[in-house]
Amino acid sequence: MRLLASRFLRWSSIALLALSSLIAIGEPVMWSLPELEKIPGMQPAPEVDPGDGLRAFYYAGLPLNGKPTRVFAIYGAPANASSEHKVPGIVLVHGGGGTAFAAWVKLWRDRGYAAIAMDNTGGLPIGKTGAWQRVQGGGPGFQGVVQVNLSVTDQWMYHAVADTVLAHSLLRSFPEVDADRTGITGISWGGVITCTAAGIDPRFKFAVPVYGCGFLSDPPGSGLANDGSCFVGENADPALRARWRELWDPANYLSRVRVPVLWVVGSNDFAFTLGAVRQSIETVPGGAMLSVHPRMIHSHGGPGEKPEEIHAFADRMVNGGPPLIRITDQGESPDGNVWVEYDSTGSSEPREAVLWTTHNQGLWQNRWWSDHPAKIDPVHHRVTARLPAGAACWYLSITDSRGLITSSIWHERATR
Repeated sequence: MRLLASRFLRWSSIALLALSSLIAIGEPVMWSLPELEKIPGMQPAPEVDPGDGLRAFYYAGLPLNGKPTRVFAIYGAPANASSEHKVPGIVLVHGGGGTAFAAWVKLWRDRGYAAIAMDNTGGLPIGKTGAWQRVQGGGPGFQGVVQVNLSVTDQWMYHAVADTVLAHSLLRSFPEVDADRTGITGISWGGVITCTAAGIDPRFKFAVPVYGCGFLSDPPGSGLANDGSCFVGENADPALRARWRELWDPANYLSRVRVPVLWVVGSNDFAFTLGAVRQSIETVPGGAMLSVHPRMIHSHGGPGEKPEEIHAFADRMVNGGPPLIRITDQGESPDGNVWVEYDSTGSSEPREAVLWTTHNQGLWQNRWWSDHPAKIDPVHHRVTARLPAGAACWYLSITDSRGLITSSIWHERATR
């Protein structure tokens, strides 16, 4: 423990210099990536016993108001992991009201990964959801658009992203972790942070945002396909919302992402609309993969952390597992049919295809989606379906023999 404490203090002192060599990421937001790539010091966290072979500790965060901070984290690795038998690693980023969840770490540990989950709001998993016990010397709590009146380096998003990248550096330093096989997934606000972290930390090998995306402070407008999601600052002063967009919206960083990305989303999410998700996907160079789960509940538990598409995508990127079916093209024929082309090379073959349509326009959250049969042509790797009259928007989903869903981008159309 003395060694941990000594290491923590040494790196806390270095963290105070974190602003001395800033690299501009997306003006005017800045993080010092060389500093975030350094291994943060650790300190025991005896207040929490996560059980089941997991470890709880603090690691050094960036300064807040000129003073060192510490971040609570839970870590777990498979029993057979060692310096001789290295395993892949994953960073787990919780959503609003969440914390470092031991169950989430255990889920990934049991899948064969070394996993680290941190509390990005300066809390401990003691107390009630959304009212967790504060860490002495912890970072800032969650803040809305009001944070933009503070110094940039004292704002929550600055620290939340930094804490995530620091957790990645720490994870990569453990002898049982293969530093060349690490990824990140985050839920809701954790998905937002995941988008930005993937844009500034090139060491990740994959990223899976769940629900969360960019274009969060863009007004929803008419509800057309590329409308944003005014989830941030909807009722705030437009100047504050614009400043938040300039500083913290992942839209500023998604164009920097160079790793494979899979979005796992619901069709009617209250916070992250399909329009905002589409813009985010189209901002990632080369696009990203998508798995839409109709009317998926917004939750950290089962719906957010357990979709098997996340696990399969991760295994493909770091373990050489079979890929998800990839949709390569889509369109609408003059005869009223819609289609997608797909690549199933190395994957299990399509088991089912479904056309999803809505006759509703306006806010994405209020649209009702109906399912229709679609025909799979395995010879030409093509799925087709007849578009119902009056459909305002459509997308096609393909389910493989493992039960994993890959979806096309939704296509908005003029009703006829």
